[in-house]
Amino acid sequence: MNNDLSAWHSRLFTTACSRISEEALSKLGQELGPQGAMDEYRDDAGHRRPADAPFLAHLLRFPVASPLRNEAAAPDEVLWHQVALVTANREPVVINRVTSVHDRMLSPASRDIGIEVWTETELSTLHALSWLDQGKRCLDAAEFMLEEVQPDNGTNHPWAIHIFIAMEAIFGRRDAGMYAQTLLHNAMMSSQSPEAGVPDSFSALILHDAATWLAAVGTRHEITEWFERE
Repeated sequence: MNNDLSAWHSRLFTTACSRISEEALSKLGQELGPQGAMDEYRDDAGHRRPADAPFLAHLLRFPVASPLRNEAAAPDEVLWHQVALVTANREPVVINRVTSVHDRMLSPASRDIGIEVWTETELSTLHALSWLDQGKRCLDAAEFMLEEVQPDNGTNHPWAIHIFIAMEAIFGRRDAGMYAQTLLHNAMMSSQSPEAGVPDSFSALILHDAATWLAAVGTRHEITEWFERE
């Protein structure tokens, strides 16, 4: 991993661990177990979003065996469920249904609900898609967010921060780097944060996952190739 990506990986991981250490993350997995991750987790404010369950199942490495059968599910819940599925059970047709609904946006229907819901859903869906090996589609969606939606308009959760980090590192996109900086700053100054400079617990989980993605994809060359995948 080159210096800028390595520095960002270290920053994300250190920030995440300032709220939830690796040991605490492991303990959370042990306490919740597979069923608890799907049914019991609540964030610091007692909230639980539909996409939280499959996101946690993925993060805590509790593979989900059964596909999601909910036609009304939001795109982030749909894609996080695909990420959490046992790899052999993933459904390309379901993933394509989300990615093909618009040529750039991933959650156009959420736009009518409000800027907060839309921003959160769009970025959460983008984050999930990054684990499904569709780099080119991720790039299109991230470009749209850079052009149309500032993160401080709608979310304190740093969803998809690693995509914007990678865009700055690979393509020299300073606007993407600033987008990542804003996502991180918002998470560290959230009303749910225990103190300034420390993320709320759910944001810390997201940062753990983003750092894991950067480490998993690896070098500048590998990330460049990833952005070309369809």
